[in-house]
Amino acid sequence: MSNPIHDDPVVQTPPARGRLSPLAVVAVVLAAVPMCVPVNFLGFIFGVVAFRRIRLAGGTMRGAGAARAAMVLGAVTTLGGSWGWMALQEWQESMTMEVAATTANGFVLAAASHDSSKALTWWSPQTDLPSLEDISAFGKTLTAAGAVSHVTVNAVTPAMDGDFFRPTMSLWLTIACSNGHSWRGSARLDLLAQNGEFTPRGGLRWIEIELPEGTISVGQQPAETEANAGT
Repeated sequence: MSNPIHDDPVVQTPPARGRLSPLAVVAVVLAAVPMCVPVNFLGFIFGVVAFRRIRLAGGTMRGAGAARAAMVLGAVTTLGGSWGWMALQEWQESMTMEVAATTANGFVLAAASHDSSKALTWWSPQTDLPSLEDISAFGKTLTAAGAVSHVTVNAVTPAMDGDFFRPTMSLWLTIACSNGHSWRGSARLDLLAQNGEFTPRGGLRWIEIELPEGTISVGQQPAETEANAGT
């Protein structure tokens, strides 16, 4: 009898895996950066492009899951980041208005009450302090024109002489009297950091009020072009 012929076993070669799409990886990284809307949106776009390239590669490229994740994550972080920055801006504007109103009322009402020392506490240490005599003269002229009820801040804009670390704001005011009359005013305000506090406090650099008898002011008047920027 002859020996049966045995065929050699066929060795199955596993299919080669496609290379990972670098663009898909980059897209995920960009989409995951927190609170950076332009970068997040770029991650979303890269995810769309990477997913399309992977589908057209015919199996020679992988990373479709990462590309899809980048599209979803990029859309979420772009929308969420946009909302977050708008909410932060609204809070900052509201906080600045509140600080400006507190400071303007504090100084004007103290000066009108002839308490020059208290009025001086509302002044910025980043500028030359006015004398108590100047504040006293300001208060006397103010009360001679009418009893001050309160000060309203109508608008706040960043001043040209401020910077990121020491922001300075221009204020436009209305000074209301108990007899129903009101006067226009303007001021310059520093936002000052407080130790252990997240919100700053205000410090005046200059204030001017237009009375029927004439204009009164305290502090160093800013450049004319800046002072009239909001009129």
